[in-house]
Amino acid sequence: FFRHLLLPLVQMDELYCRVRRTGKMWLWLAIDPVTKILPSLHLGKRKNDDAMALAHDLKLRLHPNSIPAFTTDGLRGYFYAITAHFGHWFRPKRARSNHWHVSDDLLYGQLLKQRKSRNSPFSIMRMLWGNRNDLNAILKLHGFAQLIQTAFIERVNLTIRRGVAPLMRKTWSLAQHPEHLLLHIEWWRTYYHFIRTHESLALPIPGLRKRRQRSPALAANLTTKLWS
Repeated sequence: FFRHLLLPLVQMDELYCRVRRTGKMWLWLAIDPVTKILPSLHLGKRKNDDAMALAHDLKLRLHPNSIPAFTTDGLRGYFYAITAHFGHWFRPKRARSNHWHVSDDLLYGQLLKQRKSRNSPFSIMRMLWGNRNDLNAILKLHGFAQLIQTAFIERVNLTIRRGVAPLMRKTWSLAQHPEHLLLHIEWWRTYYHFIRTHESLALPIPGLRKRRQRSPALAANLTTKLWS
Protein backbone atom coordinates (compact mmCIF):
# COMPACT_ATOMS: atom_id res chain seq x y z
CA PHE A 1 0.00 0.00 0.00
CA PHE A 2 2.75 2.48 0.87
CA ARG A 3 4.30 2.99 -2.54
CA HIS A 4 4.55 6.03 -4.85
CA LEU A 5 3.37 8.34 -2.08
CA LEU A 6 3.01 12.07 -2.72
CA LEU A 7 3.62 13.73 0.64
CA PRO A 8 3.79 17.53 1.04
CA LEU A 9 5.06 17.48 4.65
CA VAL A 10 6.92 14.99 6.84
CA GLN A 11 7.82 15.19 10.52
CA MET A 12 10.37 12.81 12.06
CA ASP A 13 11.19 11.88 15.63
CA GLU A 14 12.47 8.98 17.72
CA LEU A 15 11.12 7.58 20.99
CA TYR A 16 13.01 5.65 23.64
CA CYS A 17 12.11 2.09 24.55
CA ARG A 18 13.62 -0.92 26.30
CA VAL A 19 13.96 -4.52 25.13
CA ARG A 20 14.66 -7.22 27.68
CA ARG A 21 17.55 -8.92 25.84
CA THR A 22 18.95 -5.83 24.10
CA GLY A 23 18.47 -2.94 26.52
CA LYS A 24 18.05 0.61 25.28
CA MET A 25 16.58 1.09 21.80
CA TRP A 26 14.83 3.83 19.84
CA LEU A 27 11.83 3.67 17.55
CA TRP A 28 12.23 6.12 14.67
CA LEU A 29 9.00 7.36 13.07
CA ALA A 30 7.92 9.57 10.18
CA ILE A 31 4.42 11.06 9.86
CA ASP A 32 2.54 12.97 7.19
CA PRO A 33 0.70 15.71 9.17
CA VAL A 34 -1.96 16.06 6.45
CA THR A 35 -3.28 12.48 6.33
CA LYS A 36 -1.67 11.28 9.61
CA ILE A 37 -0.16 8.19 7.92
CA LEU A 38 3.10 6.74 9.25
CA PRO A 39 4.86 5.77 6.02
CA SER A 40 8.13 4.64 7.60
CA LEU A 41 9.55 3.42 10.88
CA HIS A 42 12.85 1.95 12.08
CA LEU A 43 13.85 0.20 15.30
CA GLY A 44 17.48 0.57 16.30
CA LYS A 45 19.96 2.70 18.17
CA ARG A 46 20.23 6.49 18.18
CA LYS A 47 23.03 6.95 15.66
CA ASN A 48 23.50 8.44 12.21
CA ASP A 49 23.10 5.01 10.58
CA ASP A 50 19.63 4.70 12.09
CA ALA A 51 18.60 8.13 10.79
CA MET A 52 19.88 6.99 7.39
CA ALA A 53 17.79 3.82 7.60
CA LEU A 54 14.59 5.80 8.29
CA ALA A 55 15.25 8.28 5.47
CA HIS A 56 16.14 5.45 3.07
CA ASP A 57 12.92 3.56 3.77
CA LEU A 58 10.89 6.75 3.30
CA LYS A 59 12.66 7.54 0.05
CA LEU A 60 11.77 4.10 -1.36
CA ARG A 61 8.08 4.68 -0.56
CA LEU A 62 7.81 8.12 -2.17
CA HIS A 63 6.97 8.91 -5.76
CA PRO A 64 10.21 9.66 -7.69
CA ASN A 65 9.10 13.28 -8.10
CA SER A 66 7.98 13.78 -4.49
CA ILE A 67 10.22 15.81 -2.18
CA PRO A 68 8.41 16.62 1.08
CA ALA A 69 9.18 19.55 3.35
CA PHE A 70 10.80 18.11 6.49
CA THR A 71 10.74 19.21 10.12
CA THR A 72 12.56 17.40 12.93
CA ASP A 73 14.08 18.03 16.32
CA GLY A 74 17.70 19.11 16.68
CA LEU A 75 19.31 15.67 16.31
CA ARG A 76 22.26 16.12 13.98
CA GLY A 77 21.82 12.80 12.17
CA TYR A 78 18.61 13.95 10.48
CA PHE A 79 20.44 16.59 8.45
CA TYR A 80 22.91 14.11 6.96
CA ALA A 81 20.20 11.52 6.31
CA ILE A 82 17.74 13.87 4.59
CA THR A 83 20.28 15.72 2.43
CA ALA A 84 21.88 12.40 1.42
CA HIS A 85 18.63 11.00 0.03
CA PHE A 86 17.14 13.95 -1.83
CA GLY A 87 19.44 15.07 -4.60
CA HIS A 88 21.46 13.71 -7.51
CA TRP A 89 25.00 12.95 -8.61
CA PHE A 90 26.74 15.08 -11.24
CA ARG A 91 30.25 15.52 -12.57
CA PRO A 92 31.54 19.11 -12.85
CA LYS A 93 33.71 20.06 -15.78
CA ARG A 94 37.33 18.95 -15.43
CA ALA A 95 36.46 16.94 -12.32
CA ARG A 96 37.67 13.38 -11.88
CA SER A 97 34.77 12.17 -9.74
CA ASN A 98 31.05 12.74 -9.28
CA HIS A 99 29.69 15.24 -6.75
CA TRP A 100 26.44 15.06 -4.77
CA HIS A 101 24.03 17.95 -5.32
CA VAL A 102 21.20 18.34 -2.80
CA SER A 103 17.88 19.05 -4.50
CA ASP A 104 16.99 22.71 -4.87
CA ASP A 105 13.38 21.81 -3.98
CA LEU A 106 14.28 20.40 -0.55
CA LEU A 107 12.99 22.30 2.48
CA TYR A 108 14.17 21.28 5.93
CA GLY A 109 13.66 23.01 9.27
CA GLN A 110 14.68 22.03 12.80
CA LEU A 111 13.11 22.78 16.17
CA LEU A 112 15.76 22.96 18.90
CA LYS A 113 14.49 22.58 22.45
CA GLN A 114 16.88 23.92 25.07
CA ARG A 115 16.87 24.85 28.73
CA LYS A 116 18.74 27.60 30.55
CA SER A 117 17.53 26.04 33.76
CA ARG A 118 14.97 23.46 34.87
CA ASN A 119 12.14 26.02 34.89
CA SER A 120 13.02 28.05 31.78
CA PRO A 121 12.75 25.96 28.60
CA PHE A 122 12.82 27.67 25.22
CA SER A 123 12.81 26.64 21.56
CA ILE A 124 14.71 27.83 18.51
CA MET A 125 13.38 27.40 14.95
CA ARG A 126 15.95 27.31 12.18
CA MET A 127 16.06 26.43 8.50
CA LEU A 128 18.86 24.04 7.57
CA TRP A 129 18.00 23.81 3.89
CA GLY A 130 15.83 25.95 1.64
CA ASN A 131 13.89 29.16 2.16
CA ARG A 132 11.71 29.78 5.22
CA ASN A 133 9.10 31.62 3.17
CA ASP A 134 8.67 28.59 0.91
CA LEU A 135 8.12 26.37 3.94
CA ASN A 136 5.60 28.86 5.37
CA ALA A 137 3.69 28.83 2.06
CA ILE A 138 3.34 25.01 2.17
CA LEU A 139 2.22 25.10 5.80
CA LYS A 140 -0.36 27.79 5.05
CA LEU A 141 -1.63 25.88 2.00
CA HIS A 142 -2.47 22.88 4.19
CA GLY A 143 -3.96 24.91 7.04
CA PHE A 144 -1.10 24.70 9.54
CA ALA A 145 0.48 27.45 11.60
CA GLN A 146 3.58 28.92 9.97
CA LEU A 147 5.92 27.41 12.54
CA ILE A 148 8.74 24.90 12.42
CA GLN A 149 7.35 22.33 14.83
CA THR A 150 7.14 18.61 15.55
CA ALA A 151 3.79 18.55 17.36
CA PHE A 152 2.18 15.89 15.16
CA ILE A 153 4.94 13.31 15.46
CA GLU A 154 5.24 13.93 19.20
CA ARG A 155 1.50 13.41 19.61
CA VAL A 156 1.58 10.14 17.69
CA ASN A 157 4.45 9.01 19.93
CA LEU A 158 1.99 9.12 22.82
CA THR A 159 -0.63 7.29 20.74
CA ILE A 160 1.72 4.45 19.88
CA ARG A 161 2.89 4.15 23.50
CA ARG A 162 -0.75 3.72 24.53
CA GLY A 163 -1.36 1.17 21.77
CA VAL A 164 1.75 -1.00 22.14
CA ALA A 165 2.24 -2.21 25.70
CA PRO A 166 6.04 -2.82 25.48
CA LEU A 167 6.51 0.87 24.61
CA MET A 168 4.89 2.14 27.81
CA ARG A 169 7.37 3.96 30.03
CA LYS A 170 6.59 1.92 33.16
CA THR A 171 5.46 -1.55 32.20
CA TRP A 172 5.94 -5.24 32.96
CA SER A 173 5.32 -6.05 29.27
CA LEU A 174 8.86 -5.62 27.99
CA ALA A 175 9.51 -7.25 24.62
CA GLN A 176 11.89 -10.20 24.76
CA HIS A 177 13.82 -9.25 21.62
CA PRO A 178 13.68 -6.55 18.87
CA GLU A 179 11.95 -8.82 16.34
CA HIS A 180 9.06 -9.44 18.75
CA LEU A 181 8.68 -5.70 19.41
CA LEU A 182 8.82 -4.82 15.71
CA LEU A 183 6.09 -7.34 14.85
CA HIS A 184 3.89 -5.89 17.60
CA ILE A 185 4.47 -2.36 16.27
CA GLU A 186 3.66 -3.37 12.69
CA TRP A 187 0.45 -5.08 13.84
CA TRP A 188 -0.54 -1.87 15.62
CA ARG A 189 0.40 0.24 12.58
CA THR A 190 -1.96 -1.80 10.40
CA TYR A 191 -4.79 -1.23 12.86
CA TYR A 192 -3.90 2.50 13.10
CA HIS A 193 -3.96 3.00 9.33
CA PHE A 194 -6.91 0.93 8.16
CA ILE A 195 -9.31 0.42 11.11
CA ARG A 196 -8.87 3.21 13.66
CA THR A 197 -10.69 6.44 12.75
CA HIS A 198 -9.04 9.79 13.34
CA GLU A 199 -11.26 12.62 14.55
CA SER A 200 -9.33 15.36 12.72
CA LEU A 201 -9.82 13.53 9.39
CA ALA A 202 -13.64 13.36 9.62
CA LEU A 203 -15.55 15.07 6.81
CA PRO A 204 -18.92 16.88 7.16
CA ILE A 205 -21.93 15.28 5.45
CA PRO A 206 -24.19 17.85 3.72
CA GLY A 207 -27.57 18.08 5.41
CA LEU A 208 -26.61 15.92 8.38
CA ARG A 209 -25.07 16.60 11.75
CA LYS A 210 -23.00 13.45 11.51
CA ARG A 211 -19.55 13.44 10.01
CA ARG A 212 -17.97 10.82 7.80
CA GLN A 213 -15.27 9.11 9.83
CA ARG A 214 -12.01 8.30 8.07
CA SER A 215 -8.86 6.39 8.88
CA PRO A 216 -5.41 7.70 7.85
CA ALA A 217 -5.25 5.18 4.98
CA LEU A 218 -8.67 6.33 3.77
CA ALA A 219 -7.60 9.98 3.92
CA ALA A 220 -4.47 9.16 1.92
CA ASN A 221 -6.52 7.30 -0.75
CA LEU A 222 -4.73 4.02 0.03
CA THR A 223 -8.08 2.27 0.50
CA THR A 224 -11.72 2.98 -0.31
CA LYS A 225 -13.36 1.92 2.97
CA LEU A 226 -12.83 1.40 6.67
CA TRP A 227 -11.62 -2.10 7.43
CA SER A 228 -13.25 -4.25 10.09
